[in-house]
Amino acid sequence: SGLYLFNHKGEASYVLVFCYLLIFAGIFISFLFISGFAIMLLRMARDEYVTFGYILYGFFKIKTFAPVALIFTFLTGLVTVILVIVTKLISIYSPSLVDYLSQKFNQPSILLLIAVISAVITFFVWFGQVFIFFIKYDNPNKTLIKASFLSSKLVVTNFFKLVGFMLLAGGRNLILAIFYFGVMLSFSTSTDVSIYSVLRVLFNFLYFVNIYKALTLIFLSIPVFYNELTNPKIEINISLKKDADIIDDSKNSDEK
Repeated sequence: SGLYLFNHKGEASYVLVFCYLLIFAGIFISFLFISGFAIMLLRMARDEYVTFGYILYGFFKIKTFAPVALIFTFLTGLVTVILVIVTKLISIYSPSLVDYLSQKFNQPSILLLIAVISAVITFFVWFGQVFIFFIKYDNPNKTLIKASFLSSKLVVTNFFKLVGFMLLAGGRNLILAIFYFGVMLSFSTSTDVSIYSVLRVLFNFLYFVNIYKALTLIFLSIPVFYNELTNPKIEINISLKKDADIIDDSKNSDEK
C-alpha cells in the first residue's frame, strides 16, 4: 500500500509520512512472522512437537518478540537509507555509470541486482543478531540488551564455524543458484531474440528453485547450530574390555 501511494499520490508531506509508516509497519509485521518461523525451525531441530501454527508464535508472544522485530526493522530501514543515499550520490557525481548500467543491463536485471545487493548488505548488518529469536524463546525474561549481547557473542566466537556450516547446508543448490544468476545477467545483455528470451525464462526458473532450496536449508541450519552450541551432545564411551573382565571374574567366582 505504501509503495502504491508513492507512485499514485504525488509527494505531499502527509502522504509521504503515511507511506513511510505503512512500510515500517509492513516490515515490522514481517519480522514477527519471521520470529515465529525461527521458533518453528528451532522446535523442529529439537524434535519437539510443532505445527504450521507456530508461524504466528511471534504474535502470541508479542511482548517478547516485538522489541526484537523492532530492532530488525530499524536495521533494515538503516540499510535502505544508506542505499538511497549512495544511489543519489552516484547519480549526481557519476551519471555516466548509471547510463552504462542502463545500456549494459535491462531494467529488470538492474532491479534484481539492487535487490540482491540490498539483501546481502542487510544480512551482514543484522548477522550478529541471528540467534536473538532463539535466545528470547529460551530466556523470555532476559532483557533485549542482554539477549542482543549474547547473540553477538555467540556469533563472533563461532563466526567461521557458523558461516561454514550455513554454506555447507546450502551446498549444491547455493552453487547452482549463483551460476544461474550469473547466466541470467549475461543473457540480459543479449538482444531480444526469441531463443534468448526462452533461455532467460528457463534460467530464471532454475535460479528461483535452487535459491529457494538453498535459503530453506540455510535457515534450517541456524537453529541446528544454535542447538548444538547451547545443548551439546555428550558421548558416553563404554569400555567393552573392562566389561568382559568383570564378566569373566564373576564366572570364576561362581565356579569356585
